[in-house]
Amino acid sequence: MIELQKQFQPKKRNICSACGKDVGVSNLVVAGDVNICFECADSSKQLADKKRNEVAEKEIDAMAAEMLTVLCCADISIARNYASRIYKAGYRKV
Repeated sequence: MIELQKQFQPKKRNICSACGKDVGVSNLVVAGDVNICFECADSSKQLADKKRNEVAEKEIDAMAAEMLTVLCCADISIARNYASRIYKAGYRKV
C-alpha cells in the first residue's frame, strides 16, 4: 500500500514553490531549493513591472514639479516631458 502511495504522489522537484501545482520539471525554473513554474514567474514579472512603472511615474512627477520651481518652466507638460526623458535616460536619485 505504501509503495502504491509513493507511486502516485508528485515528486517534489515537479512542484512549484509558489502555487503548489505539479507542473513537471520541464515547466519550472529551479533556483537552489525553490522551484517556480513559468506561470508564476510571468505573474511575478508583471507585478514587478507594474511596481517599477509606479515608482518611475512618481519620480517623473517629482522631477517635473522641481523643474517648474527651480527652472521656472512655464508649462507642466513641458517640464514633465523633459523629466520623463531624463528619467528614461538613466537618471536616478542617489
